[in-house]
Amino acid sequence: EVSENAYMEKVFSRIGKALISGKTITQAFLLESQVFPSLVLTVINAGEESGEVDYILYTLADYFENRLDYSLNNIAAIIEPVMIFLMGLSVTVMVLALFIPLYNMIGGMA
Repeated sequence: EVSENAYMEKVFSRIGKALISGKTITQAFLLESQVFPSLVLTVINAGEESGEVDYILYTLADYFENRLDYSLNNIAAIIEPVMIFLMGLSVTVMVLALFIPLYNMIGGMA
């Protein structure tokens, strides 16, 4: 199993079949060019021409892992202030829900 994503599993299966039929790695990935960014195709082609495909693939994996980490950190940075605001709002609502009836009750006694 290459991926937990069923669609990507099919994509890599088609790439594997293309490789078995004798196509180069670049040609096999070009068959799925709608899935992969042009950067991937260009870098894989350069790796094939230089004979450094293994190094290029590891470099691409690191690049996309770093990009994913960066994106997740950005999402967390956006969500954190929103969550803090929502928690503050909920505490404010709870405090008001307790003190308004208490204030009205005390005001009715006077």
